[in-house]
Amino acid sequence: MATNLELAHATASAELSPRLSAAEEVVKFIRTKPLGAAGALIILGMMGLAFFAGALAPYDPYVGDYGQQFVRPSAEHWFGTDEFGRDVLSRIM
Repeated sequence: MATNLELAHATASAELSPRLSAAEEVVKFIRTKPLGAAGALIILGMMGLAFFAGALAPYDPYVGDYGQQFVRPSAEHWFGTDEFGRDVLSRIM
């Protein structure tokens, strides 16, 4: 008899709690677990960079320019170039 009462009480309380939308669940997650949200943002950012790396890389990472060997970081080559004149930023991406 007591189990029927507990079961009825549990189903009644489940019906009263409103279902959160996806946006509300995300906001709740960010407020309750800010470090988890920051980690998720970093991982999503890295996944986005990996997905669009070919379009974002300013130069071909495999083509060298022997006239541009060991160039220091500048506006043209943000991370400089290596011993073969390849852009380091493009090779990292």
